[in-house]
Amino acid sequence: MNRIGCLFILLVFLASCKKEAQKEYKKSGFNSSQEFLDNADIKHVINVSGIPIYEGTNPPNIEGEYSTNECTVVSASKNMSQVIGVSLSSTFKFSNQTSSQIDIAESAYGQYVKGSGAFITGSGKKFTLWIEAHQSTGSDVVALMSGNVLINGDIQIDNVSLYTNSPPQPLIIGDWWESTGPFRLL
Repeated sequence: MNRIGCLFILLVFLASCKKEAQKEYKKSGFNSSQEFLDNADIKHVINVSGIPIYEGTNPPNIEGEYSTNECTVVSASKNMSQVIGVSLSSTFKFSNQTSSQIDIAESAYGQYVKGSGAFITGSGKKFTLWIEAHQSTGSDVVALMSGNVLINGDIQIDNVSLYTNSPPQPLIIGDWWESTGPFRLL
């Protein structure tokens, strides 16, 4: 067999290996916090941002409605660097919490986000939320929120959000931003 034929076979083999490797990572429909951790894109964002992850099966109760007006974007992927320094301005509602799941909704500027799968882990006053959400703009986002409950009922949050489907132009799948600050109980 000539070198061109061998090269062609090698390229076809490598391309098929790459497709198989991509299939092992779930992009949506997460059924547990572990499935979020098993996703290569999410692992990358956790490592780059340094967001703490709190594990455990006895998270604090965080049900309620919170304002994010004091949270600020502190880092982002290259395509989203223009949002660094911007303050968030939304309302989060957490409800129907169990020891491992929670319902989440967010509204801001006439847009809304509803969690299609939200899990909670942690213990004591520390927790991590594992959120898959669909935005009213048509985009899908995975968000990780780690924090702790403060004495006054507010929660201190470190949040990382990652586009997983249909990001608005000129963003791409994999673009992310990190914000930090208090969520004030309303």
